[in-house]
Amino acid sequence: MSVLGEKDSAIVKQLDAGLKCSWNWSSLKLEGKAMVLGTLVEHSIPFSRAPVIVELAQTLSLDKPALQGMKLSRTTASYKMIHGLVYAL
Repeated sequence: MSVLGEKDSAIVKQLDAGLKCSWNWSSLKLEGKAMVLGTLVEHSIPFSRAPVIVELAQTLSLDKPALQGMKLSRTTASYKMIHGLVYAL
């Protein structure tokens, strides 16, 4: 579920396409912080983990296509933690 409105989503798409727009970046940062805090509260994650979550999000955002294609169910996550990750070359 997106917290961005229809107009805001259009602006984000323009930014992704490299077009100029008049977006208030401080509002976007505040929204991101609110989303992180909301996720921490919703999943009972300690606030001390906030910097780790933000760093993870920043790292994942560097490869948008890979991030958009990523899926990880609870069962898959458990299996991969027990049996490890294998790279298919």
